[in-house]
Amino acid sequence: MFARFAELEKYLQEYDIDLMISHVCWDVLWKNLFLKLSGIKSCFQIHVDLKSLLDLPVILTTINSFQLSDTLIVLSRNWQTYWQNFNCSTYYIPSPIVINGAENFHGRDAKKNS
Repeated sequence: MFARFAELEKYLQEYDIDLMISHVCWDVLWKNLFLKLSGIKSCFQIHVDLKSLLDLPVILTTINSFQLSDTLIVLSRNWQTYWQNFNCSTYYIPSPIVINGAENFHGRDAKKNS
């Protein structure tokens, strides 16, 4: 992890980055702390469902780490309301992808999935 952050710091300085937009991943807390110490604003895009988020090993740390973010981008109004309850600056951007017949995914009907 430290090698990753050293590499990231090199690029942030080289390209004079002042905002980092990232998707949610397991290292939100560490990434947020690193960015705060570097003086760089952070924005995380949350594109997981509630069950996936609750499956994270340390949910309270995760919520607190999102509170360190400068803003969050979410794909539903429900998510926006949820994160605003934790005093997170949150913006809703609707997902442009609509999947009809999603229940047929994961190989249940190969003809429809083609």
